[in-house]
Amino acid sequence: MSAQLTQQLSFELLQYPQVVITASSDDDNAQIRIQVDNIGVYDDLSLVRVPSDNPEADGTPIRGATHVALSGISEFITFDTEAPLDTSFYYRVILDGAYMAQTTAAHTIQTDGMTFWVKDVIQGVNSVKVRLQSMSDVVRSANTLGTYKVLGRANPIIVTDVQQGRTGSMQLSTATSDDSQGLLDLFASGSTLLLQCPRAAHFPDMYFTAGDLTESWNGGTAFNQIHTFTFPFTESDSPSEQAFNLPSNAWLLVTQFDNWQDMLDKRITWQAVLISPFSADDL
Repeated sequence: MSAQLTQQLSFELLQYPQVVITASSDDDNAQIRIQVDNIGVYDDLSLVRVPSDNPEADGTPIRGATHVALSGISEFITFDTEAPLDTSFYYRVILDGAYMAQTTAAHTIQTDGMTFWVKDVIQGVNSVKVRLQSMSDVVRSANTLGTYKVLGRANPIIVTDVQQGRTGSMQLSTATSDDSQGLLDLFASGSTLLLQCPRAAHFPDMYFTAGDLTESWNGGTAFNQIHTFTFPFTESDSPSEQAFNLPSNAWLLVTQFDNWQDMLDKRITWQAVLISPFSADDL
């Protein structure tokens, strides 16, 4: 290899350092923080979650971090709010369609084995810690499309489709008045919600829609902060929308403000920073 070529390659390595992806668990909010550094010249970024017991798997795309237009930034930060609890994962970054790097360690959202979470995954800032007080029998209904009697046959022809998802009713409890109000706000949206379950529950995480909500006060008075909420549920598919607060309005544009006060002039609270989309007009 010529000295000129060696010098050129050394210059390019200095100019475009190795892409690095790191992650850290936030057990208090049941999410994983993911950061990608040294992005350099790439234009398109995607992140996937890979189970630690199958690190060669294709992985699950991270909501809000799929085909993100990078616009020349050198680092990218986002949060995985849908990672199953008490389960270890690696995170992988794909830039311009090519695999670039994976976290060197696996990360886990740890629970006490009894804590559940209810989340609005589109508004990732909206999540509430709950306890599961009771669960009815869970029904997975058959999907029979039609039953047809046929001349000359003793048995009918039955046309079926895939089995339906889970239905039933559950009772959740909250420990503080803030959590109670947070849960009421989640249900008030009418959105598809995510129930995240500790691994010890042996009940797979479930996207669901809720029916009529009954709120009860432990002890029979509103002064007791422990409230219980009972409702029927129907399992549903994961929402197709991207998370509103991830990533563009929470990082790509927020970091372009000159100082904290300039951003406060546009958004009064942290929640407004997270869930109110920013645009170039805000800068």
